[in-house]
Amino acid sequence: MDTKYKFELIPDWRYESSNRSPNIVHYAEFSERWYRNAKLEVAGTNGRESTRNEIIFAASFLETYIFEWARTIAFNSLDEYFPPMPRFQIDPRFKRTLTNKWKQIPAELYADKIIPVCPKLKLVPLGTLMKYRHRLMHASASRSVAALELVAHGWALDVARRLLLEFHGQLGTAPPAYL
Repeated sequence: MDTKYKFELIPDWRYESSNRSPNIVHYAEFSERWYRNAKLEVAGTNGRESTRNEIIFAASFLETYIFEWARTIAFNSLDEYFPPMPRFQIDPRFKRTLTNKWKQIPAELYADKIIPVCPKLKLVPLGTLMKYRHRLMHASASRSVAALELVAHGWALDVARRLLLEFHGQLGTAPPAYL
C-alpha cells in the first residue's frame, strides 16, 4: 500500500505520581505528532489543502506544546495554570487564547519561581497564525480562498518553530530535538 504518510512509533505514554495525590497519572504527549504532521504537510504537494492542514497542525502543535511543557516543569501545580473542569466555568484563565497562554503561563511560572526568567516573546506571528486557524475552523475561509493563497507554503510551521526556538533560547534550555 503506497501512501505519502510514514508511520512511526513514538513512545508517548508516561506515568507519574504527584505529591498531592496518591494516584498515578497516565498521560500522553501529542505535540511532537502535531509537529510531524505539519512537517509532512509542508512537504506535501496538495496546494491549498496542504496549507490548510499545515496551519491547523501548527496551531495544534503550539497548543499542546505549551501545556506539555508546563506539565513537565510544574506537574504538581498544573491545575493552577490549566484549571480542570468544572472550575473552568468560573476561572477566566481557562478561556485564554493561545497567544495569551504563551504570554501569561510563562509569566505565572516565573512569578511562582518555577522558571528563572520571564520570556518576552514576539507573538504577532502567532496571532496571525491563530487568525488563519480560526478562519479555517469557523468556515469564514470557505468564502474566499484568496486569503489562503497569500500564505506561503511552510509559513505556519516556521512560525511555530521560530516561537519555540525563541522561547527556549530566552529560557536557556534546549528546544525539542525534533525541531
